[in-house]
Amino acid sequence: MSAIEHIGDDGDMQAMAELGRVLAPGGTAVVTVPVAPRADIVWHDTDIYGHQTRGVDGRVFFSRRYDGDTLHERLVIPSGLSLAGLRLWRERRHGWEEAYFLRTRRTKAVSTVLTKLLDPWWAKTRIEEVAVPDREAVAHGVTAMVLTKPG
Repeated sequence: MSAIEHIGDDGDMQAMAELGRVLAPGGTAVVTVPVAPRADIVWHDTDIYGHQTRGVDGRVFFSRRYDGDTLHERLVIPSGLSLAGLRLWRERRHGWEEAYFLRTRRTKAVSTVLTKLLDPWWAKTRIEEVAVPDREAVAHGVTAMVLTKPG
């Protein structure tokens, strides 16, 4: 859950290829990643996870946000798996996700811990499922992809 997007360079594609390789025939994998109207990369000034990729400007790679095209190009196609289903949740009010990330940037801060303790409440009150995922419906949010390997 929400890990693939934190692997820098082409690591997300390599991880998906490995997932497809090791998944048993007839197996199912569910992968969640953040989505946005346009694919982008989130950079931070500090290395939150340790040993992250650095850009030419010295900033640290944090994660990717995928759009419909990059979901397929970077995740589904490299996996070699079939996309059996897709569920999409988005923020109810634009800007909430960005504010949440700003509140939780410092991993050991009291505000981060308190915010994270409220994650179930945030999910219930700030996020809604989108019935028919399409590019028009995507605000910042998260998708769960159900991927299968033929038996």
